[in-house]
Amino acid sequence: MKDTTIKDHLGLTQEEMAMLLRITVSQWSMYKSGKRNIPADAKKQLGFLLKGVQEKKQDSKITEQFLRTEKEITKQKLKQDYLKAQIKIYRLEKEIETVEKQRLESFAALEAVHYLETQPQEKYVLDLLKIIQNRADKALIKHSLYKLEQMHLQKEAIEIVKDKIGKKL
Repeated sequence: MKDTTIKDHLGLTQEEMAMLLRITVSQWSMYKSGKRNIPADAKKQLGFLLKGVQEKKQDSKITEQFLRTEKEITKQKLKQDYLKAQIKIYRLEKEIETVEKQRLESFAALEAVHYLETQPQEKYVLDLLKIIQNRADKALIKHSLYKLEQMHLQKEAIEIVKDKIGKKL
């Protein structure tokens, strides 16, 4: 009998098979490769084991119970993953709103500075306009369009995952 067939039926490693049959790993290896027979007692034990496991599989509900439990656990974990994805999307939406608002405010400040620079102003006002422009420029660098696009892409990716999880539920 081939090792894959025995392993498929019993799920045991070479070492485990050898120990169960009370032979060496090398004897087992040579048997499964067809180079040598194993002792009669070991062959009888192997036949008994294969027959017993095969008959038990037909009656056994162990696999079914395990799969039911595993499916339920998987469903619960997927529900948690779904909720986590919803939370991440919500947080990203809020962060996107904040960045967009900051960008709009910065552009408005730059427009105000540009307008006021065209009007006659005192020196302290011109100095203040430079400070305002510097602040708006820094805010636009910090909250760049690239960063905004990254957040949108991240949100879209999470939405795709969330939708796929939702379909599995």
